[in-house]
Amino acid sequence: MKTHLCAALGLALLAARPGLAADAPRPSEEDLFGGPATQAISGQPATAPAKPALPPPGGGAAPSAAEGGLESVASRPDAFSRGDTVAEPLQIGGTYYQQWNAQYQDGHPDSIPETAPLQLDVFLDGRPNDRLRVFVNARLLYDPTQDQYGKPTAGNSTSLGNYQGQGVTPTADNPQVVLDQAWLKFDVQHKVFLTAGKQQVKWGTAHVWNPTDFLNAQRYNPLLPYDTRLGSNMLRAQVPLDWHQSNLYAIALFDNPGPASTTQQGGGAFRAETLVGPAEVGFDAVSRAGMNPDYGLDLSAPLGQVDMYAEAALLSGGGITDVRTGRTLAGATDLNQLYRPVGIPGPALQASVGGVFDFAWTDNRQATLGAEYFYNELGVENGGLYPVLVLQGRYVPFYAGKHYAALYLTAEGPDSGKHTSYSLTNLASLSDGSVESRLDFSWELLEHLTFGVYAAGHYGTRGGEFNFALDVPGGLTNNGAPINNGKPVQVADVPIEGGLSLRMGF
Repeated sequence: MKTHLCAALGLALLAARPGLAADAPRPSEEDLFGGPATQAISGQPATAPAKPALPPPGGGAAPSAAEGGLESVASRPDAFSRGDTVAEPLQIGGTYYQQWNAQYQDGHPDSIPETAPLQLDVFLDGRPNDRLRVFVNARLLYDPTQDQYGKPTAGNSTSLGNYQGQGVTPTADNPQVVLDQAWLKFDVQHKVFLTAGKQQVKWGTAHVWNPTDFLNAQRYNPLLPYDTRLGSNMLRAQVPLDWHQSNLYAIALFDNPGPASTTQQGGGAFRAETLVGPAEVGFDAVSRAGMNPDYGLDLSAPLGQVDMYAEAALLSGGGITDVRTGRTLAGATDLNQLYRPVGIPGPALQASVGGVFDFAWTDNRQATLGAEYFYNELGVENGGLYPVLVLQGRYVPFYAGKHYAALYLTAEGPDSGKHTSYSLTNLASLSDGSVESRLDFSWELLEHLTFGVYAAGHYGTRGGEFNFALDVPGGLTNNGAPINNGKPVQVADVPIEGGLSLRMGF
């Protein structure tokens, strides 16, 4: 996706970021992601938010108070020798995910950048009894179109952006192995449920823009069919309040968002969620060392036949800095000439609101229509500052502008076995007037094997976030330091892109 092209370009010039891969398919998302299963916009039909009592995130339904308490795991007889283990105390599985992506560059019909990222997940899921669980998931990343240092071959500059757009960020190693998750789960007297280690926890109710997702350092890419972000290190405690249909969470953060090597570098977070009539309501607060606390509020509720949702993040403190464009790249010699910082008294607001409508488009075939709006006080009013953000490594895809909108439609296919699905996603930056439309098709060829294909178009304002192009003259500096060794930086228009994929769970 070209949105990620500019982010990747800035990072390639200034710094590298950690790599990502596709998530493992076998364990449920409710177990691994700390909440009800969530689906990306593209690649599979969406489901309406669940409206019954809130499930306790981080391990499925909590044991009832009638079950025995956890006196001391170490002092109890071994579960295997006692013969009361679960049916399969250790399970091994994973996901093989091969992609091929290509971008058509305007004016360069004979040179089409391509990537072929391979992502392999392998997990170990151990459950010696129904009170204990350990989970480890490792990922192998490899792209034959990149060299051993993660750089595109044959001078193929734009493939770097597409590579990141598909959920894998090049680093200094190709291939590369990363640790996604490694955590231990247990309970204390069936009243407090603890999860310790590297784990995935997602907050918020929005489908596209998720401002209250405080615990993940990287923003979610709604155009990917799977959430590919790596987990964060934390100790999470959950206390279900069954009589109030509520859950309380207290979290000690050991990432800030990078690894914290001293006790002063960590942080903490709190979340409360409950039912208020038919509505699910959640309140969040997170504080990290050296940073102002952030607060979040999210809710989802039925409104007739439409499931409405909203979430808002309040970024506190008076030291928040916004930027404003001063002039264009033409004639500039240093990036500092192109913008000026503007202090925001604080707090700053980010908010999403949307709704989904489920309907039968034909007999025994379901479809979902959804729409969402996002306001980002920290975004820029127009695309004039994008080159500055890109070249300084400050560009955040999907969060660069101030106003966004999304309209999406997913549907089950007409085949008799319900093995196909379709998805049409439209994302627009109302701030700069650019749009991306993407069509995804998914087909379960065999059990556990799924074929995917997508095509996307970029249009609207040239140079906007979803129709990006960049022409930076040579000799430009950043605070006096040469950019790209003094050479020009050019990103061609990409009006059309597409790709194929095969995904197998085992």
